[in-house]
Amino acid sequence: MRRDEIPHQPQVAPRPRKWAVLAVMCASLFLVGIDLTVLHVALPTLAEELMPGASALLWIVDVYSLTVAALLVTCGTLGDRFGRKRMVLAGFAVFGTASALAAVSGTTAQLIGARVLLGVGAAMIMASTVAIIRWVFTDGRERMVAIGVWTAAHSAGAAVGPILGGALVERWWWGAVFLINVPIVGVALLAGAWLIPESRDPAPRRWNAADAVISIAGLGLAVYAVKQAGEHPSPMAAITGAAGLALLAAFVRRQRRSANPLLDVSLFADRRFTAATVCVLACFGCYTALLFFLTQSFQLAGGLGPFQAGLALTPLAVANALGAAAAPWPARRWGGRVTVVCALGAFGG
Repeated sequence: MRRDEIPHQPQVAPRPRKWAVLAVMCASLFLVGIDLTVLHVALPTLAEELMPGASALLWIVDVYSLTVAALLVTCGTLGDRFGRKRMVLAGFAVFGTASALAAVSGTTAQLIGARVLLGVGAAMIMASTVAIIRWVFTDGRERMVAIGVWTAAHSAGAAVGPILGGALVERWWWGAVFLINVPIVGVALLAGAWLIPESRDPAPRRWNAADAVISIAGLGLAVYAVKQAGEHPSPMAAITGAAGLALLAAFVRRQRRSANPLLDVSLFADRRFTAATVCVLACFGCYTALLFFLTQSFQLAGGLGPFQAGLALTPLAVANALGAAAAPWPARRWGGRVTVVCALGAFGG
């Protein structure tokens, strides 16, 4: 991501069927959101069958989002260079394959590996969908609405995940929470191949493999250290965490010195950009954590079944989706600052 990409306007006239393209983008992000949380209600059943340790159980849940975060920038860069449609369709294929592998996993290691592959597919999808939306919707107001709906799709997927997961676990087995993705991805793949227009960055950035490896290794080591410290605090966990932080610091230093950075860290000099990033990280992190703990509390402490636990989150799912879809309206009426401050106040209250 570069500073000069923020005000970028598409150079191609808007394509027909742009709302159909948005529907495909939203469907894909809805699936990505579902897989972020669908496993939550299945964890008690899964733990009884696979018997993972406490740390392994956390890796089953978190390795998906960690992989997405680690690969998002890299996949975005590659999509700009080789084609965003190509990247999204490849992401669909990887996501569907990984879902099938996760469904038939017989060991903890196999499931963690499948979840990593799911994260790879999700990163490929997410990295290019917003660029495709910006390319298709040339009108600023329409683009704002489209991005609001696109965001709502992800939020709705994350909130619907526990409900869908609960229904599938009670009716079949825990692997069904992944297997349900396969036919949906197949339809999205066919629709995307027909509807999504191809687009590329006319002046793509050079992809630096070394920077990508450093960022992924640094993030992975830091997260691994936090998880190990939570389960078994040890000097090795501290050393691993220090190594991860050192790699992340080296990554930032390399980006500041590079003429073609993988991530333009000078963007964070803009207070609005930094504030928006911090707000998104804080709210989304708290939101997904809330979904996780509520589903566990409802089942383990409240005695609810998987489907009942997921259903108890319906008000939260509806409110989240409506809020994301309606966000452009108060932003236009009262401005972004007032809207964000009020939203943060409501979220914290």
